[in-house]
Amino acid sequence: MSQHVGVIRWTRAVSLALACPLAWTLAGATAFDICGVIPSSAIESAQGAPVLSTKSSQRETGGLTIAHCYYMLANQAQSVSLEVTLPGSEAATRSHPRQYWRTHFGRDRELGEGEAREQERDASASVSGLGREALFEGNGPVGALYVLDGDRFLRISIGSSADPASRVEKSKALARAALAGLAKRRRNDR
Repeated sequence: MSQHVGVIRWTRAVSLALACPLAWTLAGATAFDICGVIPSSAIESAQGAPVLSTKSSQRETGGLTIAHCYYMLANQAQSVSLEVTLPGSEAATRSHPRQYWRTHFGRDRELGEGEAREQERDASASVSGLGREALFEGNGPVGALYVLDGDRFLRISIGSSADPASRVEKSKALARAALAGLAKRRRNDR
């Protein structure tokens, strides 16, 4: 009897030892330090002020995993927000960020009639040189840069009283830093 119990314990221990790294790998597939994606030095360079603190969050919605970081600066009006959307972790409800992109930003989106269509065209500008596709939506003091890159897309929103063209350029610089940070993370995960 005791030999039988010993075999069962050994089998459970081996199963647990094999399952734990797999569980950590699956959990780590989407969980990561989102606030480490853009170096504080890049934000300070773009915004002219140091990052005082960061706050991160992550949620699953609509089959997607959305990781968010808020980089707080002394003047909160200059703070930066980064959001990275990845395929969800639940295989049964997993969605793909590229499909979401096509539906919300691409040719597949349904456009309204008349003024709504004209306003959308005015408030959205294609941006070249970033990821597979990129666009800046918004005008005046409100707007965000969206970048589709592989199996994810990111959204960067910066606070600034600068003119819209300057905000786009600052957002592009931060997007380049974010894409480099995400590429480094991907290489390290391999």
